Amino acid sequence: MARKRRNIKQEEARRYSYPPDGLVSIAASNPDYGKKFAEIFRLQQQWVKNHGRS
Repeated sequence: MARKRRNIKQEEARRYSYPPDGLVSIAASNPDYGKKFAEIFRLQQQWVKNHGRS
């Protein structure tokens, strides 16, 4: 019996997975936007690393 319950839980997790975030789905469908977004994100990470979060 326990085995059936575990299989049902795994199936539910697969069936009701959450969709990706809006920015991720936009970047996946628009490669130019994805490249620009990744470039800006890296620049921001570098700035925070050098200057802190104030």
